[in-house]
Amino acid sequence: MSYLELLEKNDNSIIYKDEVVAVLIERNPVVKGQLTIIPVKQKKILEELSDEELTRLFITANKLSIVLFEKLKCQGTNFIIRNGTSAGQVEPQFSISLIPRFEKDGLSLEWKA
Repeated sequence: MSYLELLEKNDNSIIYKDEVVAVLIERNPVVKGQLTIIPVKQKKILEELSDEELTRLFITANKLSIVLFEKLKCQGTNFIIRNGTSAGQVEPQFSISLIPRFEKDGLSLEWKA
């Protein structure tokens, strides 16, 4: 089910929603506690976002990162943006993946140039 379909049916994976931004608990997380932050109105890529949407998305991501540090006691966070299909975007919806990181969590995001 797409992010927008989840919003439309008011799915229980949605933990926050206002008129601009929604936050979902990732159903298939790479690390426990992973969140997905999306604009409520469909925007396929970053360049389609208004300044207000962009600001609200990143302020929300920052505040949620603080919560993950405090509540999950993670040692770091990754913010992942796949901007377009060539960048690995699966759904036609801009999103920010917020991944809590723990020592020895087994997740490697390193790549060779």
